[in-house]
Amino acid sequence: MSLTESFIKELILKKEGDKLDFKQTWYDEHNKGELVKDIISLANGSIHSIGQDGYLLVGINEVTKDTINVQVTDKSGKIKSESKLHDELTQLVKNHTNKPLKLDLKYFKVNENNLIIVKVYANNYIVYLEKELQGKGKRFSKGYLIYRVDSLVEEATEEVRQEFECKIKAISNNSLDEKDDDYLRDDIKIEASDILELLVSPRDRVMLSENQGVNRDKIHYEYYCLGKKQKEVYIFLGEPSEQSRNIRAFEDFSGKIKEDNPSIVEFFIVKRYKDGKAINGKIDVYTKINDFSLKNGRVSEVNVHYLDEFIWENTIPKSKNSEVYKKDEFVDQEVYKTDGGSSLGKSIDFFEKEVLNSTGKPISIVYGLGGVGKTTFCDTLNYKIAKNREDNDKEDSKGNYVEFKNKKIFYLKSDRLIKFYLNKNSEIKSLYDLYSIYKDDPSVKEFSETSLDYFKLNFLSGNIIVAIDAIEEIDSALDSRFHINEFFSSLASLYERLKSIKIIITTRGGYFLDKIRDLSIVKNGLVEFYGLNGFEEKDIDDFLKKKYRGSPGKIRDAKQFIESYNLSSNGHIIPLLLDLVCEITDRPDKGSNAESIYFIKEEPIDKILMILLGREIENQSLNIDIDGFFGVFEEITIGGNGFLNKKEFEDIIKGITDQNHSNYIKNPLFVETEINVVLRFDFLNNLIKARYASYSIISGKFSPDRLVKVLKDCYLGQGEIYAEISKVLILKNENIILKLSKTLQGLLPLLSAYEENKLMRENVQKSISAILHIANKVVMPQTKESRTSLIRDIYDSSGLNYIKNVFIYGDFYPIDFTLFTWMDSSFVRYAGFAKSKFPEDDTVVFIATKFSDINILESTVLRKSFFDGTCQINNCNFDEVFVSLGSKKNQKIDLVRKDVVSIFSYMESYSRSYNKINQHCKVSYSKGLKKFLDLLCRYDVLDFIKENGDELYKVNRRFFSSISSIKISVFPDELESVLTEIAD
Repeated sequence: MSLTESFIKELILKKEGDKLDFKQTWYDEHNKGELVKDIISLANGSIHSIGQDGYLLVGINEVTKDTINVQVTDKSGKIKSESKLHDELTQLVKNHTNKPLKLDLKYFKVNENNLIIVKVYANNYIVYLEKELQGKGKRFSKGYLIYRVDSLVEEATEEVRQEFECKIKAISNNSLDEKDDDYLRDDIKIEASDILELLVSPRDRVMLSENQGVNRDKIHYEYYCLGKKQKEVYIFLGEPSEQSRNIRAFEDFSGKIKEDNPSIVEFFIVKRYKDGKAINGKIDVYTKINDFSLKNGRVSEVNVHYLDEFIWENTIPKSKNSEVYKKDEFVDQEVYKTDGGSSLGKSIDFFEKEVLNSTGKPISIVYGLGGVGKTTFCDTLNYKIAKNREDNDKEDSKGNYVEFKNKKIFYLKSDRLIKFYLNKNSEIKSLYDLYSIYKDDPSVKEFSETSLDYFKLNFLSGNIIVAIDAIEEIDSALDSRFHINEFFSSLASLYERLKSIKIIITTRGGYFLDKIRDLSIVKNGLVEFYGLNGFEEKDIDDFLKKKYRGSPGKIRDAKQFIESYNLSSNGHIIPLLLDLVCEITDRPDKGSNAESIYFIKEEPIDKILMILLGREIENQSLNIDIDGFFGVFEEITIGGNGFLNKKEFEDIIKGITDQNHSNYIKNPLFVETEINVVLRFDFLNNLIKARYASYSIISGKFSPDRLVKVLKDCYLGQGEIYAEISKVLILKNENIILKLSKTLQGLLPLLSAYEENKLMRENVQKSISAILHIANKVVMPQTKESRTSLIRDIYDSSGLNYIKNVFIYGDFYPIDFTLFTWMDSSFVRYAGFAKSKFPEDDTVVFIATKFSDINILESTVLRKSFFDGTCQINNCNFDEVFVSLGSKKNQKIDLVRKDVVSIFSYMESYSRSYNKINQHCKVSYSKGLKKFLDLLCRYDVLDFIKENGDELYKVNRRFFSSISSIKISVFPDELESVLTEIAD
């Protein structure tokens, strides 16, 4: 959970435990060890709370739950800022632990009192003490694991330590390799306690016990007791599993029930499905409970609930279904399991059962070419489930039973999300981010009254199925702000709770599909891939019979057209092509010999468009040719960003043809809305952009600003437009390097023109990156040297010892940085940077060049000297590489810095003996601690004093004001020069 006032108030009402600690006051200077102990123990928690966040609430009376005003001041009496206290705490903990901890520290006002809240984020590792730690009345040894047993902090025995290691290993084996610190975000977790809010009033929650459940057979069971006069017990029995397991779980709780002696017991079990039908697991549970009640005579009322039904009844408002679309002549196609290529039957029939399959995988990726029918598949599945929601009895096309009670689809259409809801600040990390953004869209209006919390409950319990169409478009629109690893990590975490979630995601093949395949969530068996290949011959017959009822002539004409132009591939035809064939069939056979400088005759889609437009021109006697139509398409897709208002459309037609627009709007490729004109088929927008860019590069005739609007979306060397441009340029490869060079030269002046317009300048830079990606794809150089030579040729930089204005984004291949100096350039998320070739000496390679979001895992060649002082490095780990690979002198300086940080962190402004410093500080100086302390005294960094016969060291007063910054490795210039001399 995020740290909100309501969440803090909920924490206050709870008891201290494995992950929750209360303190009335902040820790003074003599109790820093106690603070470190509490933070580390909250990080580790107990065996049963691994993977959960911990919370330390300061300013709370644990017994009375009263709030107490807390303020932390410095020595001058000034209140420390939130950020300063956070930094001090982070550094303090860092100095005592073997691995980093992510902490949040916030000041909160509750009941007019200031509290301090520390959130300790969940880890997938154990935190050990890096040095000996003195708590209140107890010393904890270096290298030990400290953990919590409820509110008590203990030092782990070897047996307990091994249990922790085994549990951590088990969690790691079932999680994602790529997960980051936010993998176990609170906003994607849910416990039965969240469901209890539907059962227990806010007033009574203070009487609710903590979870006293167990883990058994890898299934999590939860047990809560409400301590009213007439006690009630709530038991949540795991995930969808064999009923025998739930019975054994009940036996585990029978002793607890005897002890609590409740009047009412409420059981919640997760429904299992088999062959699309719910298995009635309630009977077995009731039988066992009745046997228990007869023997003990204690429980007066027992209820067994299916968890999904209980949540649905208490959270889903009664409302009409959203209006859903179903294509009149819809014909289903086969769906294939991609690992073996075997057919699984008709796609809708298969997924009607798959969304109810308890043993199936939670995430289904449905992919296929553009126009294959992925959107129609989502539309139809949405229609089917909505239509049958209230029907208990349903049969698929083969007569198999299917149940759809209490099922909804939250159907997110990426094109609508991008067009109406995303902006430059949008960021997607989890499914809940998408829901929060999209839930008010008219296409899902039935969800407008469903809060995010209720959506979570229903999604987790399987009541709400999520369908996301064309997810690659979200990735393309948001780029790095769509955190794909974290998004899929959140789905994995959600699945672990009840193992009931179902999410269907469609995407094209290609780069984004490869991204998904590379995720560890796939290796962990949570994702299944399904392919749509299009209509087979029988499907074509069925489609045409529905389309042309009673018109055998048109059916014959359509099939002849498909055969004549060889539109089938491997026995399949893309449904979109069939739609266009039908548009042609509906018009007389004219205009089939049309020509175009934009469309590519070798491509089936282009071929059909040319025929369709040619016939339309002749049928309507239009004063326009095919390329004139292309110009109109271009104005809609590029000039108008996907649409033109009616007046603009009329003016363009009038300007091109000197005719009225009325006959043009009849073209089947146009759709007239109330105020705009758009293209009927979504695929046309990307196709027109790609063909425009291809022609611009080949001909050298283009508007630089307009070309930038297309190429900027190809800057990562990914996506449909990029693939189409590359395909055409490979096909028409004559003098391609020269043509790409002329295109680049046409864009470079825009960099100066948009010097003051940051967004437009960045779009130009992205377009240049796109040209380099396209060149690399078309020419396919095989070595670093040949790739660099290609860049030099495109920039027409032969004979120069430098190159300017090179912009590379994303997964570009490694290049050779030794051939010349790179100036006024930029490299962003450049994956090939670490494997590129660099000079072997300290030559300056980069001048006034920017580097962003580049993480080098391993390198043996990167030197700080390569980067001129005018370079800008943002969010890169170059410093770590520089330190580890720098000169011996730099390594020595870094070690001296670390030793000084260790000493200042312990000594602060106090006098310390040599023995105490030796005991608490980690110093790596080769001649030993004593020699190092003497050097610091010689340079007046420390003072050596004698008090009452004791020999002590103290920080020199001139560095008192810098102690806090030195502790986080920020050194004043005066001290930095001293450290350099010591290192010499």
